[in-house]
Amino acid sequence: MEKKILDVFLILAVLLMLSLVSCESLQFGRETGAEVVTPTVLPFRVKSEDLYEPTEEIVVCDVALTIVNVECTHNEREGQDLLVLTVNLENRSAKEVPINSFDFYIVDSDNNVSSLASVQVENPLRNPKLDPGESVSGMLPYRVAAGDKGVKLNWQPGWCTGQAIVNVW
Repeated sequence: MEKKILDVFLILAVLLMLSLVSCESLQFGRETGAEVVTPTVLPFRVKSEDLYEPTEEIVVCDVALTIVNVECTHNEREGQDLLVLTVNLENRSAKEVPINSFDFYIVDSDNNVSSLASVQVENPLRNPKLDPGESVSGMLPYRVAAGDKGVKLNWQPGWCTGQAIVNVW
C-alpha cells in the first residue's frame, strides 16, 4: 500500500515539475526593449456595411451614435496624440439599455487596438442605463500614434451583437 502511495506521489511531483517548466516558456506578449507589448485579443475585420463616416448618424441595436466633436492634441514628449471624441448616444428602443464607455475602442492604421486613455476630460462618457427616448453625451479619450489619420472608432455594445466602425477623420 505504501509503495502505491509513493508511486502516485512521484508521478504527481513529475507532472508538477513539467507543468512549471512549460509555464516558464509561455509568452503572452513580445518584448520590445524593457516593455512587454501584449497582442490584442480582438480580431479586427471591417465589413463595408459596418464602416461609417464621422458625419453619419449610426444606429446599432436601436441606439443612435453621433460623433459630435473630434479634438486632437499632440504630446511632443510622448510622441503621441491625445484624441478626444465627444459622442452622443440616444436610446431608440422600447427597453432600457446599458451604456458602457469600455464598449468603445480605437484601431489605428496598423490595426493596433487602444482602449480608453487614463486622462481626465471635461465631460467623460459615464456608464448610465438609458430608458427609451433618453440620451447621453460624453467624451472618450485615446492615445494614438502621432499624425495617424487612419484611426477608426469601434463600438461593440455589450448588450447586443451589432457593431459600428467609424472613420475618425
